[in-house]
Amino acid sequence: MVNTLKHILFVVLIFFMISRGNTQNAGAIEMGFGFGYNMARVSTIDGDRGTSYRSSFNGGVFGEYFFSDRWGLKMKLLYDRKGWSGIILKDDHPISLVSDYQLNYITLPVTANYHLGMGRNWHITLGTYFGVLLHDKAVGSATATNEAFQPLDFGIALGIGYAFKIQGSTTFYLEWDAQDGLTDIFDNPSGKTIRNSRMSINVGVLFL
Repeated sequence: MVNTLKHILFVVLIFFMISRGNTQNAGAIEMGFGFGYNMARVSTIDGDRGTSYRSSFNGGVFGEYFFSDRWGLKMKLLYDRKGWSGIILKDDHPISLVSDYQLNYITLPVTANYHLGMGRNWHITLGTYFGVLLHDKAVGSATATNEAFQPLDFGIALGIGYAFKIQGSTTFYLEWDAQDGLTDIFDNPSGKTIRNSRMSINVGVLFL
């Protein structure tokens, strides 16, 4: 186990050493595509979590406009699969007939990106996202509810990532991001507000 960790750390160190600067000039536009592994769940607005994570994925395209070599505005267009596993709470009573539910969205995160480090390879991002529900489905042993879901979702988006050049203007990136909803996912909310929550590990390619 120790040797495996040493090898992983060595590979990460090599990536950092061979990566070149990712500095962009004001007015530059970077576009790309990527995909990621989602871990989604729902929670109440005050943080109570009665569900387990649902594993799924996201994928899409995005672009970033640079105001300077450090600041940029990024927009993504994602197919984003959310949902939950387990029992959720509403009106302080468990809804026991839901064990695994898919909520699939088209989401549009809009974030401010701050690039840091000597080569501006690191970035932190903060902003908001808007989601449109495409499809909802009970799966596995779940029993479909009579609940209707809100067609729109809105919340906070944040993340941190690292990018390094592959060749010319092509860049590879690795990113962790999260979304926390601010609106109730149910069409007729009552009692506790149930919101989406998901985090993901993403990889992709950027083109200047």
